[in-house]
Amino acid sequence: MATNLWLSPHGIWYFRKVYLLPSDKGKETRKSLRRRCKRTAKEQVINLLACEQSSRSSSQPSSPSSYTAPTLAVTVTPDYLSNTLSVILRLSHGAAVSVNY
Repeated sequence: MATNLWLSPHGIWYFRKVYLLPSDKGKETRKSLRRRCKRTAKEQVINLLACEQSSRSSSQPSSPSSYTAPTLAVTVTPDYLSNTLSVILRLSHGAAVSVNY
């Protein structure tokens, strides 16, 4: 199973993202997570993805008639982060995911 986490030969975890350019060529970027522990690297990737999502939504202009959905308060624990990351990674690679509540 492919993931967005990449372990360097020196034991440092990296976040890897591949972009498809208009010329149908792929461009790969890597960001060092500065972590040797896979669990803490996963937590940091979730934070990176959350920041990316929030910056994307805040950069879009808001119209006066736009509806803002209520937000839910979620207690973030290491288990929640790990489960969320595994679901995100499986969804990003087109795998079917079942979620148990």
